[in-house]
Amino acid sequence: MEGACCSLNERRAIEMKKTRSGFTLLELMVVVGITGLLGMMGRAHYAGSSVRADRAEAVLILEATQTAQFAYFAAQDAFAPSFAELAFQIPDTQVVADGNLAGQKYRYVLSRPWGPKSWMCSASAQLDDDPFPDVLVSYERM
Repeated sequence: MEGACCSLNERRAIEMKKTRSGFTLLELMVVVGITGLLGMMGRAHYAGSSVRADRAEAVLILEATQTAQFAYFAAQDAFAPSFAELAFQIPDTQVVADGNLAGQKYRYVLSRPWGPKSWMCSASAQLDDDPFPDVLVSYERM
C-alpha cells in the first residue's frame, strides 16, 4: 500500500500544512517595519518642503513690498512708513497693533530706519527646530 507508511493523524497534519494560507507573524512585522520607515522618510521630506515653500512665500511678499515702495516713492518722493500707506494687500495676513502684518507663519515689519528716503522690510518666523529665528530682509537706502 502506498499510504500505509503514515498514520491517519500524520496524514492529516501533512494535508493541513499543504492547505494552510496566510502570513507568518515575522512576515507581518517586516512589512510593518518597512512601512514605518518609509513613512518617517516621507514625513521628513514633507517637512523640508513645507519650510522651503514658506520661505518662498515670504520672499514673494518682500518683492511685492519692494515694488509697492518704488511706486510710492515715484509718487511721493519718499518711501511709505507703514503697510497701510502702500495700498496693497498681502493674502492671509492681519494688521497687528503696531501697524505691521502677521501672517500664518511670518511676521512682517516695515520701517524707515534712515529717514524718508529709506525703507526696510523684514519677515521673521520660527520655521524649523533650531533655536534661531528665520529672518529675511529687504531694504533700500537712497
